[in-house]
Amino acid sequence: MKYHVFVHTGGTVDIAVQETTSASEIKTIYKVCGGNLGGTKVDERFMKFLNELIGSENMKHIKNEDRSEYLEFLRGFELKKRTFNIDSKNRVAMKIPPAFVEIFSEKSGENFENAIKTSKHMTALSFSGDKVSIDQSLFTSFFESSVNDIISHIKDIFDADICRDLGGIVMVGGFAESMIVNSAVKKAFPDKKFIIPLEAGLAVAKGAVLYGHDPDIICSRICRYTYGKGICEPFDKDLHDEFRQTTIEGELFCSGCFLKIFTIGQKVLVGESVEMRSIFSFVDEDTQMMRNFPIDIPVYISKKESPMYVDEEGCVLLGNLKIKCKNGQWPEKVHVTVKMEITGTELKVTPRMHFGEQVTATFDFL
Repeated sequence: MKYHVFVHTGGTVDIAVQETTSASEIKTIYKVCGGNLGGTKVDERFMKFLNELIGSENMKHIKNEDRSEYLEFLRGFELKKRTFNIDSKNRVAMKIPPAFVEIFSEKSGENFENAIKTSKHMTALSFSGDKVSIDQSLFTSFFESSVNDIISHIKDIFDADICRDLGGIVMVGGFAESMIVNSAVKKAFPDKKFIIPLEAGLAVAKGAVLYGHDPDIICSRICRYTYGKGICEPFDKDLHDEFRQTTIEGELFCSGCFLKIFTIGQKVLVGESVEMRSIFSFVDEDTQMMRNFPIDIPVYISKKESPMYVDEEGCVLLGNLKIKCKNGQWPEKVHVTVKMEITGTELKVTPRMHFGEQVTATFDFL
């Protein structure tokens, strides 16, 4: 039995903790975390630097008026991100497209070389011919925020009780090929074993292909969020907010309550399902016209363990479960039982009416 932290570093970063129980079975033992921590964040820092150096309006003109050279320049930066050697004392040389210099001079009325010499980064930059040279410390600073966030997330994982005995860290994705990233992470966790496969950028694609051939290899997952739906509960003045009070068929209810389906951090086996029941009434005159339309059941996610309301801070609408009526019009009262099942990477949804009929449903993700 082996435990590893798997760090997928690309444009964004996803960090998972998995247990390998055999050659054909993997379990996720900790909720997946991460976000906009990868190469995209480095690109944002680099673009901020360019906007300060050249001017945001000038960068917009360059992007709009000579897009091909603009994209070629960014591809050059992407290559430098992966190949930059932190042990080298040489500056990072990047070719500046002629259009950059021409458009900058035209729009600003200033010489490009002089602009570099008078910028706040003048000691870290130099311009010669068609290349700008960037000092090692300045180039490394583009990665600083991203690397710190990745290390912080991994530290949080190692601090969790279930993760204290992890065997090592596996880094995959294009960003893992960066010496700045893998060197910083190794330095932060010197007592951990590191695995960075050859062609780390292709490892994710290869894993997706293998998973497609054998999806049963992932036998359990840990919920990244709390999942739930919005319901109306009988109104309790000691529990519910007064402004949420509503009247349905003469009775007082509280609208917008959060009913949990799966809880954040919950271990869910592939194939495990949960049933939720809903009652829809079309008796009132105001709701009669809705009998001709699909029923919508909104599904929400939250990072809180037990949200009370669907509109409180941190709750996000994931999507709507749309249930279509086979006969064209719903009866005045409809009882629907929806079975939600974890099937690999998807949620399988099966609605059933109170009279036993199984109806068609789609999940409309926003």
